[in-house]
Amino acid sequence: MVIHGPERGRRFLLDDSPFIIGRAPDANLVVNDDRVSRQHATIVCEEDEWRLKDGASRNGTYLNEERISDEPLRDRDRIRIDRVVLRFRTATDVEATYHDEIYELMRSDGLTGLTNERVLVDATDREVRRSERYRRPLTLIAFEIDHFADVVKAHGGQAADAVLMQLSELLLTQFRRDDVFCRLDGERFGVLVPEVDGLGALTVADKLWRTVRDATFVDDAKQQIRITVSVGLASLDSQRRAREQLRLDALQALERAQDRGGNCIEAALFRPIVAS
Repeated sequence: MVIHGPERGRRFLLDDSPFIIGRAPDANLVVNDDRVSRQHATIVCEEDEWRLKDGASRNGTYLNEERISDEPLRDRDRIRIDRVVLRFRTATDVEATYHDEIYELMRSDGLTGLTNERVLVDATDREVRRSERYRRPLTLIAFEIDHFADVVKAHGGQAADAVLMQLSELLLTQFRRDDVFCRLDGERFGVLVPEVDGLGALTVADKLWRTVRDATFVDDAKQQIRITVSVGLASLDSQRRAREQLRLDALQALERAQDRGGNCIEAALFRPIVAS
């Protein structure tokens, strides 16, 4: 199934014939990009084992983000060819598997594997109600990679995708299990942080900002790329309890950070919740 790129959500049922991915018009999955070879990669079944074979491509075939030449495929493996990402599935109940994948696609970002904005909206509704009921603090952090268009221009779209994937993996280790980390769109991300008030969230945002600032990302050619992020955050208080207001305040704080030139943190004004 295609989980990122053109034709996202399309599935292909494999049989005994080789499944060819490439730029050639007669490929099973046609990827119209000059970085993709005519017969870039092939999926074959050999002795009851599915295998992914690179077709001596110039820019490589990636299995779970490792460049490969010929490797066996396992259930839920990710295949990446240029900016197209596929998920390989094996299941006896093909229809059930397909519908599970569609549900997952609706709630996740195919490139980074993070949850998407839809999940963040649902979680924010739930946590706002919980905050109102139990008088618990809640913070939303929004951040965006600075001058990301320059990264694309200097290094290309595939390198930019690599940065997004590596950034997501890096920051996943920074957050707690109850935090909701998602990709909103493009180079913009959001983190919902329950049980943390504005002052505590500033500490979380500062750690996020420093982690990205100090990190080195690499593209498929192992070229180093450095980036920074602009961060905005807003916390619930006795006057700010609607989901949309929380989101609006966080995004406005992010815009102020960008207006300052980026690579900084801005927080919406907040008043701590005081138990009555």
